[in-house]
Amino acid sequence: MDNITPKERVFRALNCEEVDKIPVVPQLTFAAAKYRDKSISEVLVDPQLQLEALLYAQKQCGYDGIYANWESSSVLLASAMGCSIITFEDISPRIKNPLVSTLESAKNLFIPHPKKAGRLPLNLELTKNLIEKVGNNLAIFNYLPGPFSFAAVLMGVDEALTKIFNDPELLKIVMESARLAAVTFGVTKIQMGAEILTIVEPFSNFDNLSPKQFEDICLPSIKKMVNELRLKKTKIGLHVCGNSFPLIDLLVDTGIDFLELDSKVDLAAIRKKIKSDICLIGNIDTTNLFMKPAVEIENECKDLINKMGDRGFILSSSCEIRFRTPLENICSMVKSTNLK
Repeated sequence: MDNITPKERVFRALNCEEVDKIPVVPQLTFAAAKYRDKSISEVLVDPQLQLEALLYAQKQCGYDGIYANWESSSVLLASAMGCSIITFEDISPRIKNPLVSTLESAKNLFIPHPKKAGRLPLNLELTKNLIEKVGNNLAIFNYLPGPFSFAAVLMGVDEALTKIFNDPELLKIVMESARLAAVTFGVTKIQMGAEILTIVEPFSNFDNLSPKQFEDICLPSIKKMVNELRLKKTKIGLHVCGNSFPLIDLLVDTGIDFLELDSKVDLAAIRKKIKSDICLIGNIDTTNLFMKPAVEIENECKDLINKMGDRGFILSSSCEIRFRTPLENICSMVKSTNLK
């Protein structure tokens, strides 16, 4: 494996093949603004500044892939569908008010045009620029919202969880629109060269759903979404926040190639439990990355690498890295990976 590129290293890990060293792909998006002395909001509508910030952070640390996002994929698509948002200097945008409250409003949801609606064209431009600039050398990851969690954003999280019991049909209608919007956006990304897509389901965890509820509500929709995105040998993954251990067999059953899991789960225990070849990505606690000294982060990463073995693992953060996280802490993740 002489002269292996970072991108090749990532794809070998995704395929659970031998690698020269464990690849590192921190989930660093909007937080990169800080390293260019910019606020999140001022870079939000400028794909060129987003590109420069993401490339700067990668160059400083030397990790193997970049996430082509600047805000929550759910917020990005929801705002393109008509949701008003609130922007901030130091956290990513948030939805101001839910878009769906009645059956009529659910039926009025529309699928936004990826090249025309809201800030979707800006994110496509960022993705295109990254692919053209470094796509032959670095792995480019793209987030897409998962059906249940996206529906929860459109409805309000508490309301969506309530609808599981008192109005499941309304929830299904919103989830269908959510899935169609995400798939339409994802297919457009694939057509322009995206090779790795992560379906993000922050609310589809054991903290919110029983295994039976996940199986009945989330699994069919995610499976359908995965199949619809199976174009041009695209790698499809699933990101789940919170405690996902009791759901792990169902998560694997979605048909994905890799799993991004939260620091709330023991990744080594997940590896032992999973019987199929699934690449695991994670899961250094973002709070630790934000607060601990670099030497402790490096040791924490080395410990995780020793537990995970040398196949089917990509070292990453447990979720999106916080604004003002020291860049040296992210660089320490790369330092922790030793050559064989």
